[in-house]
Amino acid sequence: MEDYLNYKANNLSDAWYKALRALFKYGREIIDGDEKLLELRNMKISVCGNKSDRAELSWYLEKMGSKHFEFVKAIFEKGYYYKNIHSFDGIDQLDLVVKKLKKNPWSKSAIVTLIDPKTAYEHVPCVWGLNFMIRDGRLVMSVASRSMDALKKLPPDLYKLSEIHNQVAKKLKLQSGDFTIFIMSLHVYECEFEKMLNIISEKKWGEHAGSWEKDVKNSAHYVNIEKGYKRFLRFVEKVCRKTTFRKALDLGCGTGIVARHLLSAKITKSVTGIDIAPEMIAVAKKLTPKIGYLVGDAADTALPVNSFDLIVSRGVLLSHLKYSSDKLVREAYRLLNNNGTLILDFIQKVGKTEGDMSREKSIYSIAGVKKMLKKTGFQVISFENKGTKRVNSVYAKKK
Repeated sequence: MEDYLNYKANNLSDAWYKALRALFKYGREIIDGDEKLLELRNMKISVCGNKSDRAELSWYLEKMGSKHFEFVKAIFEKGYYYKNIHSFDGIDQLDLVVKKLKKNPWSKSAIVTLIDPKTAYEHVPCVWGLNFMIRDGRLVMSVASRSMDALKKLPPDLYKLSEIHNQVAKKLKLQSGDFTIFIMSLHVYECEFEKMLNIISEKKWGEHAGSWEKDVKNSAHYVNIEKGYKRFLRFVEKVCRKTTFRKALDLGCGTGIVARHLLSAKITKSVTGIDIAPEMIAVAKKLTPKIGYLVGDAADTALPVNSFDLIVSRGVLLSHLKYSSDKLVREAYRLLNNNGTLILDFIQKVGKTEGDMSREKSIYSIAGVKKMLKKTGFQVISFENKGTKRVNSVYAKKK
C-alpha cells in the first residue's frame, strides 16, 4: 500500500500497538542488502493530548527491555540529535523556535532540522525534521522521519520527542497539543517478525478476554460463520469417540471453551490450556479452576517433550501465526507422545463481508496443510470438509 495511513492514538502505548498492527496488516516484504524486512510506507500517527510520562513506556520496556531505550535516550541527550538540535553550528534551534513563535504565534516556519548537509551523504538521521505551530491555544508538533524500526525504536523516539514538545510548550507557557509523526519507511526485520506478532497477539486477544465467552455465543460473530465453532467440536468428538486420552493440551486456549469441552465430553482425563494473553488465562482460571492454565507462546511452550496424547488448537491458530506456523507444528510434534493425535483448524478462504481481515491471516489449502504436517513427521488422517467451507480442520497422528 503506497498511499499513507493515518492513525490517531490515545497515548504512546496505543501508538505503538496501532503502528505494529498496521505494519503487520499492510506492510510488504522487501530486501535491503542481504536482509528481509516488512515495510509500510508513508504512515502518519497522531498522539492526542501528548504525554511524556515514563509510565507510557512500561509496556514497551516489559516486552523489549531497556537496551534500545537507553540507546535512543543517549542520542537525544548527548549524541547526534542533541548536537544538531542544541548546537547546530553554534545555534540552539529550540531557542529560535521559541523566539519565532513568541514574535508570530501564527508562524508556519518554526522548524528544527536535523540534517547536516556536510555529513548527509554518509548519514541521514532517521528523524530529520520537527515543526512547531500554535493552533487553538496549544502547541502542536509535527515530525518527519525517513525510517523507523517499529519494534525497537518507535516508542523510545516518540517518548523523547514528546519531551522536546513539552519543553518548548513550557517555554511558551502553553499546553501541549497533538504530536504527529510522519514515517516514510516503518519496518521490522525478518528475525523479529515472530516477536512482533506475539506482541500484537497478546494485546489483541487480551482486549477480547472480557467479552469472549459472550462473543462465541453470538451467531453473528465471525467465529460462528458457517457454524465453524460447533463443527470443530463435532469433528473433535468424531475423531476421539473411541478413545479416552490421558493428557490433552489446548494450544491457544483463550478462555478455555475447548478445554472445558474436552473434559465434559470425557474425551480426556486431564487437560492443560496455554494462551499468550494473560487476560484470557485469568478468565479461564476463574471459570474452571481445576484445569491447569498457563500463559505462554503456543509455538514455544517450554513444556516437557512427549507430554501429551492429544493436542487441539481451535481459533485458527495456524492462520494467526502468520510467520511461525511451521514452528507451531514442530512444537506440537515435540509435545506429543508417539502415535499422539493432533487436531487443529485453518482458514481456507475469507468472505467478502470480512473486509481485509485476510491481511492479518494465512490462508491455507488442504494440499498446503498436508505438506506442512508431513514435512514435520505427521501422518495426515482426515479433514473435516473437502475445502468447501471457510474453515477446515485436520486430524493427524505423530508417526
